[in-house]
Amino acid sequence: MKISLLKKIGLHVHNLLSYGLHGKLLLFLSGFRKRGKHNALDVQIREIDFRFFDLPPAFDGFRILLLSDFHIDHTHELCEVIINKIKNIDNIDIVCLTGDYRARVLGDFSYCINYMKKIVDTLHPRYDIFGVRGNHDSPKMTPELEKIGITMLNNASTVIEKDGEHLYIAGVEDPHIYKTDDVKKAVAGIPGSASTILLAHSPEVYQEAAEHSINLYLCGHTHGGQIVFPKVGALVKNMRAPGKCMRGFWKHKGMTGFTTTGVGTSAINARFNCPPEIVLLTLHRVVSGNNDSAHQIKSELSEIN
Repeated sequence: MKISLLKKIGLHVHNLLSYGLHGKLLLFLSGFRKRGKHNALDVQIREIDFRFFDLPPAFDGFRILLLSDFHIDHTHELCEVIINKIKNIDNIDIVCLTGDYRARVLGDFSYCINYMKKIVDTLHPRYDIFGVRGNHDSPKMTPELEKIGITMLNNASTVIEKDGEHLYIAGVEDPHIYKTDDVKKAVAGIPGSASTILLAHSPEVYQEAAEHSINLYLCGHTHGGQIVFPKVGALVKNMRAPGKCMRGFWKHKGMTGFTTTGVGTSAINARFNCPPEIVLLTLHRVVSGNNDSAHQIKSELSEIN
């Protein structure tokens, strides 16, 4: 059936991929259901070195574990897969969780909290585990997530001190559905010259974040498209941001962003050409006056853009 005919009868490709029933039927009829589920559980550890301009010397080599988009109540196998992947990762300084802990958007979330607790109990960072809510996470979940050991940054910030130097971590509420994000409030009190990392569920507040001198913007939400077709790309982007923000590194003005593909799935428990990932990000200090390093970084980011 041609796409034009699907549109005429109201079955847009976006809807087929966004709603679980239609998506599962599509995969079943295509014979790819088993392969898609296997791909969804094939979580990769992605190790990245990030050169951070004017990072305080004490934080050179600082290691961040980034996880997003668990949708942990979508499939019971995923929790154990994540635990097996993270339990042997050593020397983590902080953990950053950028939302969508559950798949359902209404009703009881105790099932989700119980699974998230198992994951949190496996993590042992030197400093803390920081989190923000996603568009699947109700405000009522915040105190329960804090009880299991996640420091929720609800339009707020905190500071990590090491050898007398400081790195600020700020977080905003979900900018996609709840639209309760407040970057100005989140960074209030942070010195303008400070090294600052912003956690957000989605890349959609990238412009405002850049205006507030954020150095590194970490987010998820897009799943990298989740189902990506060769040459065509992802049919569902699900964000109000440029396509460059869909996956991986991107840059806006003086700010660098990174969008992870996440660890879970939404609507359809399947992935194609877009593996789930746990990201281990190591920060490296770069002095802004170093022209050779600056040129190299600019070249790398221009390729990504």
